[in-house]
Amino acid sequence: MHFRNSIRRRGKNWLPTRWLVSFSLTAMVSCQRADLIDSIGVVEAGIFVLEPTSRSQEDQPGSTGGIVTIAPAQLVQSTRIIPCIKGVAFGCRYRFTTLGHGSTKTVAIRQVIRHPEFYDPIMKRRSSEAGGVLHQRPGSAFFAGYTLDFDFELVPGFWIMEIWQGDRVLDATVFELRYPSM
Repeated sequence: MHFRNSIRRRGKNWLPTRWLVSFSLTAMVSCQRADLIDSIGVVEAGIFVLEPTSRSQEDQPGSTGGIVTIAPAQLVQSTRIIPCIKGVAFGCRYRFTTLGHGSTKTVAIRQVIRHPEFYDPIMKRRSSEAGGVLHQRPGSAFFAGYTLDFDFELVPGFWIMEIWQGDRVLDATVFELRYPSM
């Protein structure tokens, strides 16, 4: 008999507990959705000059290439045709908003650069892709790109810069690297 009473009490109190669990799950989903990027735009694309204080992806753990992730950068030329010259930095300045409009919480996004295959003697492997994770705040413009630091990177062809969040491609910008005409 005592066992039955405890079941009944649990049964009466189950609805408020169910409501609380439902509310908690809704709040968790809302928080996660607030971080979802709902729009992203390329503010500038082309050749940039990077300030000496810039940090490249190589400086960060888990790096896979010469991607510049945090760089005070100034646009020199708005173009999608990039000269295949050592030291040239190219890429895009982006700006995005999230579903949680007005949010200033940093959002993790991933940059992937697909390029013609080359052999990297430093890493001792062939490469046709580089990438890294960027942590940016919604609304602020940021630069993400690639610097041609080594001779082995001077490979003409189409280089595609993608910005991802989770399994969604948010933007893909195509650059064509060409040897300069003499």
